[in-house]
Amino acid sequence: MALFGKSKADDAALAARYKRMLTVAKSLTSERDLKKVLTVAVDAIVEFTNAERAFVWLGGHDSGSVAVARNLDKEHVRKPAGKVSRSILQRAMESGEVVLTDNASEDDDFLGSASIGEMKLRSVICTPLELHGKTIGALYVDHRFSDAEFTQEDMALLDEFRELASIAIGNARQFEENEVQRKRLEELNERLSKEVAEQNAEVEAYRRKLRSRKPRDQYKFDY
Repeated sequence: MALFGKSKADDAALAARYKRMLTVAKSLTSERDLKKVLTVAVDAIVEFTNAERAFVWLGGHDSGSVAVARNLDKEHVRKPAGKVSRSILQRAMESGEVVLTDNASEDDDFLGSASIGEMKLRSVICTPLELHGKTIGALYVDHRFSDAEFTQEDMALLDEFRELASIAIGNARQFEENEVQRKRLEELNERLSKEVAEQNAEVEAYRRKLRSRKPRDQYKFDY
């Protein structure tokens, strides 16, 4: 009996994908550089879904930006900000659910979006990133040259993967914040040590001056 798909071959393919995801999970949880975390994430998503491109959007749908964008050749997408649909991002981030469209340019839900028509978007899947109950961005993947490129399995996989990516992003951000705080403390320590050393030097110079004065100078009176 097939556990996940319609056949043993489907099950084997899904099992391989989940095994690969575990490998990616280890990589994500061990990496502390946010840029590298995001790059690992989008490369894995392209691999898992056979997407043409993948984007990580951080911030609000109207005020955020593309943090990382990669294509199937593992190259950075040029000028990525104009290559994602704000309408689709908004739908996913406000609903908190995965958005899947087989052909965005002809999808009734997005017919009012001029940008989708201009970009000639076809297969798109977008899922919000959430951390501690707050939406921090979205994962967005697309394929401009094929309809219905993404399946329900892709949708389910991406829905699970977003939790892993969100945690990895949170860990990387916390590490960066800790590093910033550590450097600030080091700079403060260095500055305080320098000030103490300068004060000690001034006190010692004053003591030497007092010791160098002759006894008669200490009791000299003007008549």
